[in-house]
Amino acid sequence: MKPELPKNDEPRWTVKIVAAFLNCSPSKVYKASEAGTLPCVRLDGMLRFNPDEIRAYARGELKPRPRVRLVHLDVEKPVDRG
Repeated sequence: MKPELPKNDEPRWTVKIVAAFLNCSPSKVYKASEAGTLPCVRLDGMLRFNPDEIRAYARGELKPRPRVRLVHLDVEKPVDRG
């Protein structure tokens, strides 16, 4: 038996659903997500989308977010000070 969602909380959309809603190809959804222009979350390597944010994006109400790149520092590696 599936757990019930709260009545005001829709499940997150997949790439296919977003592509159908925006009337574009899934590859455009992936590219826009990667560029930071389409709001998304990554769950275990899968992209998921908040339906309210996608609707706002389609209405032109969301501004693109800059892409953030994480840099991992290797703290165990000694620094060569020349």
